[in-house]
Amino acid sequence: DLVLCGACPNRSLEVRRDERFQSLLRHLEQREAKELDDIQTVLDELTRSIRDELDGQPAQLSLFDADERDQYMRNVNALQARLAQIPQELEAEQTAIRRRYVGPQARMFPISVTYLVPERMAR
Repeated sequence: DLVLCGACPNRSLEVRRDERFQSLLRHLEQREAKELDDIQTVLDELTRSIRDELDGQPAQLSLFDADERDQYMRNVNALQARLAQIPQELEAEQTAIRRRYVGPQARMFPISVTYLVPERMAR
């Protein structure tokens, strides 16, 4: 005869849930750190490439006609504006990433499978 302990099955499920949750929590922390590092790397590279472009100004701007000079200056102004936006964008992206990983919760959905077998077949 099988005797079921009322608290035992649930306790073992809770222990397993907690172990699994801790494992997944470590994984989520690693993933969050990677995403934060990735966005930092991408925006640092963008900053570097914009600065390189701005530092490589043509030596003979006076050789351009008026339309070309105007277009060049619009391009430079746009790059400078974009460069100025990057720190705020980085902060916003990092905040969004951190918000996605806040407060994970362990959930448990225990199920039970019951087999009904006629008594004559159980022996």
